[in-house]
This record gives sequence, C-alpha cells and structure tokens, in this order.
Amino acid sequence: MANAILWQAAWTTTGAGTVLSTELNSITTGNRSNAGTEIDNSSACNQYACFELYFASFTPTGSPYVTLYMLPNPDCGGTNYAEGSSSVDPGNDRIIAIIPLRAATSTFRKVTGVVPIPPCKLKFILANATGATLASSGNTVVMYVGNDEVQ
Repeated sequence: MANAILWQAAWTTTGAGTVLSTELNSITTGNRSNAGTEIDNSSACNQYACFELYFASFTPTGSPYVTLYMLPNPDCGGTNYAEGSSSVDPGNDRIIAIIPLRAATSTFRKVTGVVPIPPCKLKFILANATGATLASSGNTVVMYVGNDEVQ
C-alpha cells in the first residue's frame, strides 16, 4: 500500500519570517513597495509558504485589495532576481496572491492560501490597490513555511 503524503505537523517562520516591513510604509494607492528582505530557501528547500499580512489602521475605499509578488533568484547567487521593483512591474506571472480588504477604517490581518515556493533565494513586493495610502508604520508581511511529510 502506498504511503500517505500529509502536511508537516507545524508550519514555522524558521528560514523565513518577515519579508516586508518598512518597505510598506506610506505606499500610495497604485504603487508598489521596494523588494523586501531576501529569504534563502536554497538549503532548507521548503516546499510551501503562506503569508500573514498585517496593515496598521488606515481607510481603504472602493473595492480594495493588495497584490503580493514573488521574485525568485534561481541561480541562488543573490543578484539575478526576476524583474520587479517599486518602479518596474513584476508582471502577472510573479503574482502569488491577490488579497481583498474591507472598505473600512481598521487594522487588517489577512492570511493567504498556500503557495509553492522554489528552492532558491526569494524576495517579495506588494502592490497597493486600496484607494488609500498605507499607514506610515506598523505594516508587515510574514512568511510561514511548511512541507509534505511522508508516512
């Protein structure tokens, strides 16, 4: 009988952690953050990630959302990342999550679905389509990683 492939018992920020913080401060609607902290997944080789987004209190309008992009560095040298920055659109092929928000004055904590991640160095960018400027501090995106566990 074949072995069942199950989720790893607990997800962690070990080898991951905060991928965007001060890069999110005061981003106006229609703009993107700079790329955040480099995450080196070339030795841990985690298979999956989910992301917790926390936005300090602000007031989105209309049908607000943010878009999270992943920029891989497949050669793991740390210099040849996929294209994308605050001034260069990473492109639709780099989108890993589109996260809707409520049009209300509030703090927001959202968690993405699970996405596959490659075994290389990674950086992330967030685009603001909320109809408002993000708060000037207190915003974060945290990456949690996990794997399959064969039993």
